[in-house]
Amino acid sequence: MTLQLTDKEAFLISISIYLFSGGDRENHELRNEDEVQEILHDEALFRDIDVIRDELDYFGLDFDDFNWSD
Repeated sequence: MTLQLTDKEAFLISISIYLFSGGDRENHELRNEDEVQEILHDEALFRDIDVIRDELDYFGLDFDDFNWSD
């Protein structure tokens, strides 16, 4: 079986792994699922991820490719 992901899906998997592993934390402290979900569901927190611009560029995406609802 071959799994074909869209660029957005691949990006979300990659950034989730980065956040779970604490890649953006000085001591690389692991996050739990609730913490990662909070970041991915909050536009301000999402935009504040330290590698977000590089990751979006790598996957050919932009902030406008994602929608947040209140």
